[in-house]
Amino acid sequence: MFDEDEASEEDDGESVPSVDIPSVETDVRETETPGEGADSTASDAPTGEDVPAELQREFWTLVVVADAALIAFGLGALFVVFRGNVTLGASLLVAAAGIGFYARERYRTARETDWEAKDA
Repeated sequence: MFDEDEASEEDDGESVPSVDIPSVETDVRETETPGEGADSTASDAPTGEDVPAELQREFWTLVVVADAALIAFGLGALFVVFRGNVTLGASLLVAAAGIGFYARERYRTARETDWEAKDA
């Protein structure tokens, strides 16, 4: 049924197949770490000094408000679904909606503010 040539070329389960892996050229420039002689002041990374103080304060306030909305939403849903406490759960969901609306309006106001003119 099979020729002997075909049988010898079949995989016997013990041999490892060969794979051709193509080489990839990359254009990676060598970078120096700040301790190896690179000028650390020439970095383009923004620092806290580049951002107006009021904008930083507004950002972190929005982060805290958004976190409060997410926590209230999550707890409200958990109380309704797992505890069956609809009163407390619904109250937390309504609070989350109110806090979320407040965060959205505060974000819109912050986006419309000219922080550079306000800082000067």
